[in-house]
Amino acid sequence: INQHTRPGMNRTVPDAAQIHGTDPQHLIPKILRERIYASTFWQDHLMGFPRDPCVVLMCTRLAFVGGCHANQRPSPFLCCLLKALQLGLRGVVPELLACTGTTTSGTTTIQNTKDTQDAKHGKYALCLGLFLIRLTVEDARQVYLQLEPHLHDHRRLKWRKQDGTFAIMHVDEFVQQLLGIGEGEGEAVF
Repeated sequence: INQHTRPGMNRTVPDAAQIHGTDPQHLIPKILRERIYASTFWQDHLMGFPRDPCVVLMCTRLAFVGGCHANQRPSPFLCCLLKALQLGLRGVVPELLACTGTTTSGTTTIQNTKDTQDAKHGKYALCLGLFLIRLTVEDARQVYLQLEPHLHDHRRLKWRKQDGTFAIMHVDEFVQQLLGIGEGEGEAVF
């Protein structure tokens, strides 16, 4: 039996609240969850993490956003997304938004991204937090109120496309795609 298939290894924590009436992990399709569990990144860095602070620390080390690439391999971004869902969202989302000095109250203060290594990659943790908000918050007004301040964030992001190549996008473009607005070339973020 593989490590990723052992019973109980990838269960949602018992105190996690249901989202949209289901287990939070079930917001990710089953086939994709299985690919994430089997991925090297998951097994080396995320499997068995006890609680939220470790996940937030791992998220500050993300180097790009993206979904599946090259033969449907999940990116570290998707792996961290699933781990955040697995641990429940109580402490994860506010900590992810705080990685760049952002609070959930809607006020945004963006740090100079050249200060530290964590601040440089904190923008990817911020994007993960924004994605979690879009995925889990049911009230459309609340989603917009929490994502809208980031429409003025023009920091560059590295985005890994499905074909495995990298492109540059900005945080505001990422938020526009999450909100489903703006001129698009037909490609979703993932």
